[in-house]
Amino acid sequence: VRVFDLASRTCCHVLEGHTDIILCLDSCVLASGRSLLASGSKDNS
Repeated sequence: VRVFDLASRTCCHVLEGHTDIILCLDSCVLASGRSLLASGSKDNS
């Protein structure tokens, strides 16, 4: 999963771990202001 900075249109992080295609992706911002990202892959991870 690559995380992009929308303002600069550049990749700012690469998240590794999945070994197959990603089937779903979701994000949210907590009341504390912290951002979370969740992904699910065909590799069941």
